[in-house]
Amino acid sequence: MSEAEPDTVARAAAGPPTRLRVEWLGRQPYPEVYARMQALLEARIAGEAPDTVLLCEHEPVYTLGRSRGARDNLLQTGDTPVIEVERGGDVTFHGPGQLVGYPVLALPPHRQDLRAYLRALEGICTRVIGRFGVEGGSDPRNTGVWVGGQKIAAIGVAARRWVTWHGFSINIDVDLGYFRQVNPCGMGSELVTRLADHVTPCPRLRAVADAAGAELRRWWAEWSALPAEAAEGAPEEPAEGGGTSGSDPSNLTS
Repeated sequence: MSEAEPDTVARAAAGPPTRLRVEWLGRQPYPEVYARMQALLEARIAGEAPDTVLLCEHEPVYTLGRSRGARDNLLQTGDTPVIEVERGGDVTFHGPGQLVGYPVLALPPHRQDLRAYLRALEGICTRVIGRFGVEGGSDPRNTGVWVGGQKIAAIGVAARRWVTWHGFSINIDVDLGYFRQVNPCGMGSELVTRLADHVTPCPRLRAVADAAGAELRRWWAEWSALPAEAAEGAPEEPAEGGGTSGSDPSNLTS
């Protein structure tokens, strides 16, 4: 994990929690969604966009994070595109039958901890699959959400000026054959599972997306709110510019 240069928070969150916007993009090629996420990141840093989560389903693609040796975990990817990205972590697959979420959020001063943010995303994914009768949980040694010793949700995040990007994926009825063409997250493909392997009938992707949107909105309203003891002296509206300064980890592994 590397450290970003000290930087100033673009927008300090004080007082009431901010409302989270959730956008459903449907099935999209990775480059188009990446461009949307990057533009949204710049706009959020500038204070010109609200906290937003992009939810989508991708055309088949492998993405490579910043972990050393990630490219060595590509085995036989064939014609499937391979794209290097800024998030933490190793190689992973995105494709049809998998819900992908990209939260672009300005972490408020009292929440500027990327490890805590990553664990929060694990909790959200755990609650999402729990809505469909699948019990998952965290692994103290590995990030993501696990069901019976197999990973059902992967997480890889990055931040710039304490604004997050990249995010999480939840396997619904994705073709697991794609994972056998790589060592996903640096591990064996037999450690990957999906909702379809644990519940019948398998929920539709849009139903899982709606559940994720609801869980994300509820979490952000609670998580971004200023602690009660600090809120008493906080201004009624979020402060523009200024904020606190410091360094943040630029990415975390998935």
